Amino acid sequence: LSKEAKFKFKDLKSLKQDVDINTYNRAKKNYRYNGSKFEMEIFPKAINVINKLFKNGVHIIIQTSRPTDNYIKSNTFNWLKNAGINFDQLILNPYKHETHYFNPDQKIVIIDDISKNLRPYKDQSEIIKLLYDNKRLGESAARGYHSTKIKSWVDAEIHLNKIFNINDN
Repeated sequence: LSKEAKFKFKDLKSLKQDVDINTYNRAKKNYRYNGSKFEMEIFPKAINVINKLFKNGVHIIIQTSRPTDNYIKSNTFNWLKNAGINFDQLILNPYKHETHYFNPDQKIVIIDDISKNLRPYKDQSEIIKLLYDNKRLGESAARGYHSTKIKSWVDAEIHLNKIFNINDN
């Protein structure tokens, strides 16, 4: 990304503030397509928590805002599978903050680190919303979407065990 932007930057947020939107979008696309995104380590605790839910019969849908073309789709799927994550469905949707899930017969839990992705569910108390604190969130982010702020996958596991009545014994 630094090559595309022609200067060093510490993260995508700082890049977005320092360059025009076209340069930012080119840099982000290059990052997604150069393969480095698929080399990122997935938090081992996240893998454990997701797999425990899956083993206990929870339907797992992983949704990402990555592009929907076949290269990204197959590489994302393989990256998750090679990391050992069990899931039922992978959804690629660049506009995931506009997606709406509704099924009154199921417990729906959404875990995200971007508060705007919780916007469609703001007034849906039947949907459990866990907002992963990525250090960019303000104090009001979780309250604004009637969600619970979690600081780690350990916190997520505690909440999810209660929600789905899972004992670690």
